[in-house]
Amino acid sequence: LSERLALIATKDGYFDLDPDAGSSETGLGDIAGGFKYAFVQDEAANLIATGGLVFETTSGDDEVLQGNGDGVLRPFVSAGWGAECCALLGNFGYNHPLDDDEESTSFDWHLAASWKATEAFVPLVELNGIHYVSSGAALGVDFEGTDVINLGASDVTGHDLVTGAAGLRYRVGKRWWFGVAYEVPLSAHDELFDERITADLTMIF
Repeated sequence: LSERLALIATKDGYFDLDPDAGSSETGLGDIAGGFKYAFVQDEAANLIATGGLVFETTSGDDEVLQGNGDGVLRPFVSAGWGAECCALLGNFGYNHPLDDDEESTSFDWHLAASWKATEAFVPLVELNGIHYVSSGAALGVDFEGTDVINLGASDVTGHDLVTGAAGLRYRVGKRWWFGVAYEVPLSAHDELFDERITADLTMIF
């Protein structure tokens, strides 16, 4: 929207839920978006820091465990530093449900490091975490749905999920970058998280 203010979309998509017990379901996920503002933008130091606010709607389908509660507000701060050889990124956010019986309350943090092996090949590593501040009251279980589903579980207060990921970005042509990462849990509480492969395609304007 300007040199410092941006409109962001952080969650949407189509879910294919295939549990070990019960029937398979498909449906739309909740949509989340908001704004972020760069309050530090130091080109000489290759440093940027932003703050923002995201609202997650209840627009998803309940068949895939979406659409519960009254929405979630997520204020966050993030920072990035880059050089010719490498880059560091960090993010911290707080997830505040407007109905704390239907959904659990948590904060999350993320750290990422990448280094330029060649002009077209950039390996990366990530460390991610979620800490559950308080439980909901919607479902009598002791696990949550990590960053995808908020079950409103009744017994997750104090739980910590930590995951690690490794991957790469590869330049395709002049403007396109393809990325892929493999992520696994590192903590005792896995909160329904077994493993995840993330892939993306980014165009640089």
